[in-house]
Amino acid sequence: MGQHQEDSAETGPQPDGRGLSRRQVLRGAAAIGPGIVLSSGLLDGLVATAADAAALPVAAPVPPPITSWDRTVQRMSYDKTAGYQSLIEGDGEPHLLQTPMRRTPGHVTLPITAFVQFTDLHIVDDQSPARVEFLDRYANSGAPHFGTYPFDSAYRPHEFLSTHLTHAMVKAIRGMTSGPRTRTPLGFTIVTGDMTDNCQYNETRWYIDLLDGGQMIRPDSGAIGVDESVGSNLAGGNPSGFHDPEFWAPATTVPDKYKQLGFPGIPGVLAAARAPYTSIGLGMPWYAAYGNHDGEVQGNVPLDPDFFSTENLQQIWTGDPRDVAVGGEKIVDTAATLPALYDDFGFTDKLAIARNLIRVNVTPDDDRRLLGQRAFVQEHFTTTGTPAGHGFTAGRGEAHYSIPSADSDLVQFITLNTVNVNGGASGSITEAQMDWLETQLRANSSTYLVPTVPPPSITMPKGGTRPGDDLIIPGRGLTDGASSTIVSQPGVQNKLFVIFCHHTLDTMDNADQPPRGRPDLVGTVQWTGDALRRLLLAYPNVIALVTGHTHRNDIKPYPRLGQALNGGFWEIGTASHIDWPIQSRIIEIAASPEAQQAGEFGGAAGPATISIFTTMVDLDAPLAHGADLNDPIQLAALGRELATNDPHEVGAEGDNRAITRRMGRLEDRNTQLLLPAPFPLNAPIPVGSPIAAARNLDGRLELFGVDAAGNLWNTHQRTVSGDLVAWTKIGQGSGWQSVTTAGNRDGRIELFAVDSSGAVTRRSQTAPNSSTYTSPQPLDGVVATAAAATDQSGNLHLYANLSTGLIQHRWQDAPDGGSWGNPWTPLGGAVTRMAVRTGSDGCAVLVGITEDGQLVQRKMNHPNARTEEEWGPVLPLDGLFEAVELALNMDGRLALFGVDGDGRLHQRFETTPHSGSWAPWKLLPTRFQGRTLRIRHVAAEKNGAHGRMELHAVDDSGMLYRCKQSVPSSSDWGGDWGLLNFHLRPARTLTGL
Repeated sequence: MGQHQEDSAETGPQPDGRGLSRRQVLRGAAAIGPGIVLSSGLLDGLVATAADAAALPVAAPVPPPITSWDRTVQRMSYDKTAGYQSLIEGDGEPHLLQTPMRRTPGHVTLPITAFVQFTDLHIVDDQSPARVEFLDRYANSGAPHFGTYPFDSAYRPHEFLSTHLTHAMVKAIRGMTSGPRTRTPLGFTIVTGDMTDNCQYNETRWYIDLLDGGQMIRPDSGAIGVDESVGSNLAGGNPSGFHDPEFWAPATTVPDKYKQLGFPGIPGVLAAARAPYTSIGLGMPWYAAYGNHDGEVQGNVPLDPDFFSTENLQQIWTGDPRDVAVGGEKIVDTAATLPALYDDFGFTDKLAIARNLIRVNVTPDDDRRLLGQRAFVQEHFTTTGTPAGHGFTAGRGEAHYSIPSADSDLVQFITLNTVNVNGGASGSITEAQMDWLETQLRANSSTYLVPTVPPPSITMPKGGTRPGDDLIIPGRGLTDGASSTIVSQPGVQNKLFVIFCHHTLDTMDNADQPPRGRPDLVGTVQWTGDALRRLLLAYPNVIALVTGHTHRNDIKPYPRLGQALNGGFWEIGTASHIDWPIQSRIIEIAASPEAQQAGEFGGAAGPATISIFTTMVDLDAPLAHGADLNDPIQLAALGRELATNDPHEVGAEGDNRAITRRMGRLEDRNTQLLLPAPFPLNAPIPVGSPIAAARNLDGRLELFGVDAAGNLWNTHQRTVSGDLVAWTKIGQGSGWQSVTTAGNRDGRIELFAVDSSGAVTRRSQTAPNSSTYTSPQPLDGVVATAAAATDQSGNLHLYANLSTGLIQHRWQDAPDGGSWGNPWTPLGGAVTRMAVRTGSDGCAVLVGITEDGQLVQRKMNHPNARTEEEWGPVLPLDGLFEAVELALNMDGRLALFGVDGDGRLHQRFETTPHSGSWAPWKLLPTRFQGRTLRIRHVAAEKNGAHGRMELHAVDDSGMLYRCKQSVPSSSDWGGDWGLLNFHLRPARTLTGL
């Protein structure tokens, strides 16, 4: 009972933060008052006097954004024969390291940018007559068509809830202010095409108003309040109307194919889905890329179609599709019989469909008018969001642009238009746009590549009727299989390039050119994705192409093989808001320092590593819809559940479809994508830990911390293993960055602190167990980080690494306060961070992290070793980590703790005392109030009463937590972590992590 009371005292009362948005929590933090901020130069905030700190209430931490890193949304079963499935919560997914173009990440210390990607919203006016839902049945599994027709998106049972799905996704992003992995503020959202489903005016307005926020969304058209969709029995405009059992009739008991599959009947749901609601809005700038559904009828038929084109297979109207869209007749079926196989579907079949259409009457609506590209672009200037036009230029009608970039920005964002004006769902890029793109790339690239063999050219009809009128357009970019040379542009300001477009490189295969005799379309020669790939590879500053279209999470590397420069770029394709898994993506870009020592870089120096973090975001909606049909978020929950049961997505036995196909692999979702930096980024080197722990002579633990203002703070336990007294400032801010500590033989604790200039100072307890410390005593030298340890004779040793990583070592000439006149002495090896602890045999062990993130260890050959020759060799340890700590168990075995890039804490123990061999790594749970902490630094020490080790960890928001071994020397820990009684503010940058 006493132990329970003692442990529970460490967290104190917790304010109730429920019901507060993330922005309210941040504003509230400033309003509560100043507080303690533990950091290594990465947090902002005020500091307090000891009296202020003592008076502060315990504050609930500001949690990071909830993403699929924390938890995922899963089906009860992914077996396609399992029937209708509900959704459950699954484990979070870590960021998987992707290394085909770079082997190791190093320390990520420079945040560059963070933004959100939406794609393929497919806002649907499901009552529009300009839709061809009846084609959906030809994509059914089994006979007679064997699932070969590509019409599986002509109808979705949940499409009447499309606005609600985007509304819930906007709500998820609205609650975030920063990227989850780097805490970099989110700069903007980009929507990479297919915002609408059928290029209609009302769909366009709904999508813009959903993202802007504060607008009334009424997802209804035609006769307002009268449902005329294929899912309603009123589809003919009267109670006896038309209903086809191929479609789900959700609000009735009428039998249909979907109810046979387990879809529910929900009385009143259609009427509820048409009811107005107010949009939330992203609350940040947003931009748009043009998609084929935004520019073509049903995503593949041009607004000015050539009916006899064999490519436009879904075009079935005998009249102008613009008239059909606003008119009063809806096509619901055809009396024609289609061939069994899609490959046999030809021109004659197309005519047969058109001549045998079955129509019903619906209410005309001019708001369904189809928008051409210029009109679509112009609609973005009717907005309450920012920026005006959302990237497009007023009056020009062009759908490609660059996002304005300040001179200080490291990234230039470019948006392309990949819609082929000649029709077809696949994309391409015009010669004029390729020319514009290359001009943009060259303007901010100090180097680029030219091939030794010219790239493939393209032939374009000039507009006449004779072959001699054709033009030969030279190719751009690199030539596959040929080498290249470097072109330098002195004085050009370098920027990294991130390119946005709707189509993936693989789906930019629509090379259709305008027909001869169309001089108005001269200049619209279409380059494919292969040509775009070769152009992007010619410019090393291009690091990412961000795409949509396939409704699938899919990440691909495009390495620069056999060329004068290595590297390449990543293509990041993301799932849609209309098909399972219904996700968006946060993308964060950060960098590590340039290399100083030989390693993966192949020399004494090398480029920084760029890390592109991708994190999936799910709807902010319940896993199961509730009974409240008046809540648009509950309707979104229903829409997601229906989407994961769409039979054309689930598939059936005997076909190759599966509900997992659009989810992608694990390495297509939460990732860390590595690239070599194409130019120096001047990322800061890592600094040491902002938290250190030591044990007093009476067994109580002493803690030291650094706040954002560069002040040093100290506290100690009231009783052994008990709660902490108020923090006391022992060093006024002068840029302190990190701390390390060790104990003298006489029991007095000594503190070593490193400031931003690399200077080291030493402070000692005035007496054992005292709460007062001596004035600072400077030590000579300039270091990056330091680690202190006590040898078997009681002498203190200080180990440090220079900014180059090279390890230095010095020691006291006598125990209990002896001088530090011995100079710094090189100790073999180079690391960025390290931990040192004297083992039970009296020999110290040093574990360090190399600049590429690898672990190494070194051990003294005998106790009290000092010089390089008295140490054993540098040996590799497995694992990639960003912080390490060593401690000594009660049974004499060393304990090693490692923090990986995802903030997960790992531990391993020596197999036997001072053996130098280690048990395998074990993930140590870091749970607090139902969420997993993202640890950045950890300090470990065993207490003097029970011998149980205690861990004190700083998370990525600067909050401090504690956890204890369940029993001495155990690898198990006592449940959830406790929040210590400090009010801390959230991280602003990665610098110094």
